[in-house]
Amino acid sequence: VIQSEIQKLIEAYDDPKDIQEKGLYLEDKKYFHLRSDEKSIYGRLGSTGVACVKTNQAIVIGIYGEKMQAGDCTVVVESLADYLRTTGY
Repeated sequence: VIQSEIQKLIEAYDDPKDIQEKGLYLEDKKYFHLRSDEKSIYGRLGSTGVACVKTNQAIVIGIYGEKMQAGDCTVVVESLADYLRTTGY
C-alpha cells in the first residue's frame, strides 16, 4: 500500500464522499465502496475485498481473496482493531 492510498483512506474516515463516488484504491486496485462509518471502511472488487478498521493510532487493513468469505475477514480485522484499542494503540 502506497502513501497516497493511505492518505486518501485517512481522509475517507472524515468524509467518505470521494471513495463513495470514485472507489477505494489499495495496492493499485480499485475497490467498490460497500459501507463505512467513523471506524470502518469496506470495499469489494469482484470476489475479493478489503476491510479497514481505525484504532487510536493505526488502521488495520485486511485484504481477502477469492477463497475467503468477507465476513471472516471482517471478524479478524475488527477483532484485532478492538484488541489494539484496549492496549491504547
